[in-house]
Amino acid sequence: MRYLRKPIFRTLAGLCVVAATVLALTAAAEVGGAGDGARPPSGYALRDVFAREDVAAAIVGFEMNGQLTRQLTIDNGQLTIEDAATATAAPSPAATVTVTAAAAPAQMPLAEPEGDAHAGLFYEGGLEDMDGSGYTPSADGINVRNSTAYEFDLNAMLKTPLDFATDADAPQVLILHSHSSEAYTVADGDEYAESDPYRTEDKTKSIIAVGDALAERLNLRGVNVVHDREIYDYPSYTGSYTRAGEAIERYLEKYPSIKLVIDLHRDAIVAGDGSQFKTLGQVNGESCAQVLLVVGTDEAGLTHPKWRENMTLAVQLEARMNGMYPTLARGVSVSRYRYNQQLTAGSLIVEIGSTGNTLREALTAVKYFADAYASQLTVDS
Repeated sequence: MRYLRKPIFRTLAGLCVVAATVLALTAAAEVGGAGDGARPPSGYALRDVFAREDVAAAIVGFEMNGQLTRQLTIDNGQLTIEDAATATAAPSPAATVTVTAAAAPAQMPLAEPEGDAHAGLFYEGGLEDMDGSGYTPSADGINVRNSTAYEFDLNAMLKTPLDFATDADAPQVLILHSHSSEAYTVADGDEYAESDPYRTEDKTKSIIAVGDALAERLNLRGVNVVHDREIYDYPSYTGSYTRAGEAIERYLEKYPSIKLVIDLHRDAIVAGDGSQFKTLGQVNGESCAQVLLVVGTDEAGLTHPKWRENMTLAVQLEARMNGMYPTLARGVSVSRYRYNQQLTAGSLIVEIGSTGNTLREALTAVKYFADAYASQLTVDS
């Protein structure tokens, strides 16, 4: 979601999902040899995954700078690590493997930050803390990265009814982009002029284009959508959440029927040497970016009485993605900050892929996310 311009922000970094997985797999291959079924030593990030009995079959493919480097396959509990050149067809995933590490404690201001402390920062450091403790899997396979001191009963949230019913002829969902200029790795046919690295004012190549696709797909599924295509983070990145929040308030005043707000972003997963990583899923034979749901809270001191309702929506939505399209969801990230989500009880930040993904992979992902989202609203209504 955020492009970090100053190295000082690296001190706030937690270990991101893909970087942790890549490094753990690399270490595993060095210890046991690629393709020999060796398991990483117990100190590495993937150790808790292999102890999970519910992971019967899964595929973790990952890329660096657009090139597939390794593939991990779990088939009936048997782990295989292969280089890209020797990787063969793998079984259809029966579960999504998501691994990360808890963020290191940091002194954070109480004021609402412009950046995003929840994910997608820099990786700098060794493997000693990669134990996966930042995620709490429930019996239903929900993965939550909790950066707060709050505790959750995920099973209770999965059973909590939500009501987003509204007049079918009135707008129900608002889509906008606090960081509207976010863009993806350039691919043939999707070139763009950069306003900053991995950012552009070209709305046909930025996260706004992904929002266009999401709005179109939801409308086709019978969800009445308003899509705000304004740019809020350029030329000044500072104040983008404030400007976006003011816009949300105007829309809610104009359309009281709106009950849900999607702040659509792309993440930024960057190694210490500047390498860009992508998140990668496989749905219906298509490679796509993965979807991360971000939930804000009131822990930083700002009023947010509706955050548990937002959290409930996120948990149920991830469960629906897991059920419909295994490997699409990247999990739920819970932050100390509220990110304008106090304005409705149906507000989420939705991250589609990362800087290493292409626009095409993001558009593929958002197609399937839209189907899961519309399906969830059908249940809630």
